[in-house]
Amino acid sequence: MELSVIIVSWNCSEELKLCLGSLRAALAGMDAETIVIDNASSDGTPGMVRELFPEVRLVANRDNRGFAAANNQGIGLGGGEYLLLLNPDAVLSASAVEGLLGFMRSVPEAGAAGPAFSPSAGLPPRIRPGIYRFPRAKDELLLDTFLGDLASLLAGLARRRGRAPAAEPSSGPVETHWISGACMLVRRKAAEAAGPLDERFFLYMEELEWCYRLRLAGWKVFVLPGVGVVHTGGASSSKLSGAHISALFYESRYKYFAKHWPRGAVLLLRAAKAGLMAVTLLLTLPACLLPGAAGTGARSRAAGTAAVLPVVLGLRPARR
Repeated sequence: MELSVIIVSWNCSEELKLCLGSLRAALAGMDAETIVIDNASSDGTPGMVRELFPEVRLVANRDNRGFAAANNQGIGLGGGEYLLLLNPDAVLSASAVEGLLGFMRSVPEAGAAGPAFSPSAGLPPRIRPGIYRFPRAKDELLLDTFLGDLASLLAGLARRRGRAPAAEPSSGPVETHWISGACMLVRRKAAEAAGPLDERFFLYMEELEWCYRLRLAGWKVFVLPGVGVVHTGGASSSKLSGAHISALFYESRYKYFAKHWPRGAVLLLRAAKAGLMAVTLLLTLPACLLPGAAGTGARSRAAGTAAVLPVVLGLRPARR
């Protein structure tokens, strides 16, 4: 078999229905299989899949095992030479799968490839410059802190003055550090060389960490701007609060740092990040008193920052 498509779902029945409908058309005539791993959904997802998509191989887990563990389940069950990890809130064009497969067939050094994404069918797919780069200390200290706010403000002023022209979008394959697990085609040989997804990552960063090991094993990773996929995003995570999502994200982020960075560097980064976030929280508090959308946004940010601080410091894990 050439292709195994693996979809991990959790309480996103309607999105999964659209995804599987688009996939049915995209896989027409291919030597392919589709495997859905459902992480104990309570919205009737397993019944919907059995009724509307009987060709799909369904595994209904009794508990939520997380993204990495459930994908490893699917990879173990699949028999394809290529593995397509697909989010349930992704909708494929009829040519998307063939576009990804065609590239992988023609580039033997490619271990993984992904498309450009669009948030809706009415918008063109695009790639944000620099997004698919492994995080550096500088990136971490700017992310979600007042330093990042200041950097964004200065960058915006520079663009208005014409000093920082926007990068020209690429139309050909772009070699990159990592690609999104929302739609990620991986050569099985590369997956076997890198090892399975790290199941200690419950949600977020698992595909980035996997790509890190793919590259260590000598494989290349590409984004294909010419292949577009609609990805609305948040089909499962939208069921959680913003603060909970932030805590899960940073828990995974620091698991990545702890796994691949020197211990001393991670300890310094934790301390610096926590200090910057504490200052950011203090600066945000006055805006929480504002009425309307401004106050709501500030309160949401303050709640997220407060939830993240103990996770960044390693004092407690994020709530499951």
